[in-house]
Amino acid sequence: NGIKILINSLLINYLNKVTMTDGIHGRDVVMRNIKYFDLSKINCEKDIYDLFELNERELKIMKDTI
Repeated sequence: NGIKILINSLLINYLNKVTMTDGIHGRDVVMRNIKYFDLSKINCEKDIYDLFELNERELKIMKDTI
């Protein structure tokens, strides 16, 4: 379940957007790094924000970007 939440999260969508080069998303880079996440600790999207200590300002920047 953690992988599904992570892949569909605001953070991953944001990373895909900002790693886009030449109109191609950098999904391969993002996906390769998923193995470094402890997916067992992700039960909801808020867990991702807590894991990376994202604050409201940073979340707003991500939302505004995508």
